Amino acid sequence: GEALKKCHEIDRHFEEFQEDQFDFHAYCLRRGTLRTYCSMLNVEDTMRKHRFFARAAQTAIQCYIHLHDHPVTDEEAAKPDTGPAMSEQERKKMLSKQRKAAKKRQLEEQQKQQQQQQQEKKEPRDKDDGDRRSDQKAPLDPRQLARPSDPLAQASKFLSPLLALQSERINSHLLAYNLFSKKGKVLLMLRAIKNGLRLDANHPQLHCFLCDFAADVKDKMAQFAAPVQKVLSTELQAVLGGRDAQAYNEDFLKTHSKSLEHRRAGAWVMYKLNAGKQADSLRTVTCLEDSLTDRSVKMCADVLEDLERGLYGQCPDAIASYKDQCSKLFPRATYFSPPAPEENGEKPNDAEASTGATACATVT
Repeated sequence: GEALKKCHEIDRHFEEFQEDQFDFHAYCLRRGTLRTYCSMLNVEDTMRKHRFFARAAQTAIQCYIHLHDHPVTDEEAAKPDTGPAMSEQERKKMLSKQRKAAKKRQLEEQQKQQQQQQQEKKEPRDKDDGDRRSDQKAPLDPRQLARPSDPLAQASKFLSPLLALQSERINSHLLAYNLFSKKGKVLLMLRAIKNGLRLDANHPQLHCFLCDFAADVKDKMAQFAAPVQKVLSTELQAVLGGRDAQAYNEDFLKTHSKSLEHRRAGAWVMYKLNAGKQADSLRTVTCLEDSLTDRSVKMCADVLEDLERGLYGQCPDAIASYKDQCSKLFPRATYFSPPAPEENGEKPNDAEASTGATACATVT
């Protein structure tokens, strides 16, 4: 809820900035040149091309997709964030403080509303200000934002400016595919894949989307109308080069055999298409040979997270072995293994402690 509140506040900032430009149209026509006026109109049209809006929109889309998959229930909302390892007495004290703080905030909001109403009665507004200035937007409530009636519709509002103004960024098309897949819009999913391939045909995440889309369409082809079937079969044959998703993934792994990020994507596709190849997929993703060009703490941590989430199936032995490999490669990173116990009450020296903390900060 708080994250969505920040995203909506950023969106409102750009919206208010654009609305305020209406006051300068007449001024620009009187005082400025036509070239300057056209330049101002161009700025208004491309305002949401700013990187700050792109970051906020990406966060909002990801949050709404997560809320679509895992909606917030009343039981989860009732559970307070008590933190780690709190006693019953400490928990009661914290809950009491939270209730008092909530009542205090509610009283302050009521007082602010009363003061605003009194000021509006004492100070009549000028008619030239217009209803646009007098109307104030409703405050953003994190609890309501975390319980949208249609999360995908809210995500679409943030996606439209990205596709219109930031189509040169591949993340825009990756977000579009993820959103359209939740809606079941196969043709829009195909368009997002084709636009992504035009920008970066070797992107690992795009490769996962393409192979998953090709396999899913192949299984559900009979459910589509005849024109849709024709478009899908023609375009996928052109994109995959006449190969199926499994052969396409094998060629992808051969081409990017020295990249751990690409091998991570190819191993996931291998297991996704055929669960019987779990051993091969685990061997591909957990092999940390010296020839890899992107063998870093962060990349290894991402692979470990995928293993623990079960993206390659249940594999406790492979997880233990992979942690052992990573701890040997990065002995200072406590992410892969717990810190050594203190002997005789002595703490590790400052150099070792700072190095381990730096490695953990890089992962998080």
